[in-house]
Amino acid sequence: MAKQSILRLKITHKRHLISLVLFIVTIFGFCIYNDLECKAHSTLNNSASKVESSFQNIIVDVVDLRGTDFETRLLVLSLQGIVNREAPQLYVLWESEYIQPTASERWLEYYKEKGWIAEYKLVSLWNAVNKYKNYIEGAVVYDPDLPATINLAVSLAGLHDYIVAHPNFIQQLAQLGINVKIDLRGMFNNSIEAHIWQLSNVFPYCNKSLLYLFPTMNGVAIFRVSLVDYAIANKACSIGLSVGNDAELIGKYYEKMNKFAIVIGYPEHAKFERPWVELTSKYGLLNVLATALAPNFSFHSKIPAKRTYVQDHKFNINLDPNKIYIAFAVSDLGLNMMQDFYYEMWLSPARGSVPISWWLDPITVDICPGIVQYYYETKTPNDYFYSAHVAGRVRASDFPNLEEYL
Repeated sequence: MAKQSILRLKITHKRHLISLVLFIVTIFGFCIYNDLECKAHSTLNNSASKVESSFQNIIVDVVDLRGTDFETRLLVLSLQGIVNREAPQLYVLWESEYIQPTASERWLEYYKEKGWIAEYKLVSLWNAVNKYKNYIEGAVVYDPDLPATINLAVSLAGLHDYIVAHPNFIQQLAQLGINVKIDLRGMFNNSIEAHIWQLSNVFPYCNKSLLYLFPTMNGVAIFRVSLVDYAIANKACSIGLSVGNDAELIGKYYEKMNKFAIVIGYPEHAKFERPWVELTSKYGLLNVLATALAPNFSFHSKIPAKRTYVQDHKFNINLDPNKIYIAFAVSDLGLNMMQDFYYEMWLSPARGSVPISWWLDPITVDICPGIVQYYYETKTPNDYFYSAHVAGRVRASDFPNLEEYL
């Protein structure tokens, strides 16, 4: 029966990019991190850690971005990052691969049930822009012919409270009294030139504890745009460089970051994930991975949920030294799983039938405390949480300050 339950989990979600890893351990199906204590400890400025109830009267405005194009998402997410900097006020609906209601809808309901928000209501894109225009100092227009200017626009938006706009939106923004402050069209010849200019003129003023890896090339950007709000809320610099060709220039950004700073996002292709982690680790920085299924983290990070969690499993096992014991662990090392219910596996009726360990690095308590609380509240006696890298993914053999980090 246990074997059949695991097979159902695997077959139902076989199309997901998930590693259901078998670890040979000396514990009979149980997570070796039973006593893990999860605490918030990052250097990011998520004010919910200091506020317990000030958001309970908020009626959240919700913009439905499902099925919209990249340009629309970028506009709304840039607004969201500015608006949510102090409180969770603006939320977006986002696609899930299979489940209905979507994950983004389910989190809203959960937050309402917990009393962390009072209510929510759907608003149109332009109604949201009009309502929150007093939060905006103007617009920064990127060059559609040079995607790297999107990265520069996101960095500038975080620093100056600009909304990030495609040229097609200029007229509509002007009608609302939002004028163009910076127009990046025609300013640069190529991506490297734009990133070098940003390194000297914009990056010095950005948050040195967070860097946003945002590949903006055509065909990829729409699958990496979901974290724009979080980057802008935290005034992070955005880069769209490729580790395959631009490692030296990436290093110039990395060497100026704070020790143990976070690089959040995901490269343009999965084949570059390991090289990115290796390069980031060599500079003593940490990777937090997230791609298409990671919206609303400027909102999630402000939810006034609990900040300390202790697993309460109690068990005694008599080990047979002549046997090999196997533990099951679910891990994708990214915020996608947090947002999307571990790629929807958490919602499976088979969950709880056998012991499984679920990835949950403590850094998630800073980035999405309400989501973490949900997982602790809904775990079964057979659900265990383990930490892979604590505050972000590293490659230990390349990490120069490993003992200090530990």
